[in-house]
Amino acid sequence: MFLNLSSTTQKLTWLFLLQCLLVPSALAELKKVDKLKAAYMYNFTKFITWPVNTAPTRTFCVHNNPELLDFLKALVGSREQNSVSIKVVDTLSTDTCSIIYLTDSQGLPDDYLNQAVLISDIDSVQQAPTVFRFYEDNQKLRFEIDLAQANRLNIKISAKLLQVARLKK
Repeated sequence: MFLNLSSTTQKLTWLFLLQCLLVPSALAELKKVDKLKAAYMYNFTKFITWPVNTAPTRTFCVHNNPELLDFLKALVGSREQNSVSIKVVDTLSTDTCSIIYLTDSQGLPDDYLNQAVLISDIDSVQQAPTVFRFYEDNQKLRFEIDLAQANRLNIKISAKLLQVARLKK
């Protein structure tokens, strides 16, 4: 299954898959691909370095997807956080998001979108480009990183994560 992947890629893939399996089965109604996306997103937070002057708690917002919100809350709640604390909320219950997962941007103010790390399945949200974009390749979930957008937000993404991603050109 992973014969053509580098050692780092294999380790990250297994880590993502393991985290999907360890979340309580009570949230089983979520599709497997969405569970995998949630595990990826949780792990993205470990490979992002934020500016020094930002708050120590990262607010991870999910927009218009209550099932994924519940799953991501359970996933984050079941893990030990190292130096970064993560709070998972619905976009409607906060006015500040560090990271936003969305499938559409309907109802979100531009301030949300221009100041947060956007993760989506779509190439670009109307008001702002995404930093991470999920896509399928040969029936496998992959992700793309827009380094220009990451630089605009003043965040650094670990070389380990960049090795396993496709970089947006």
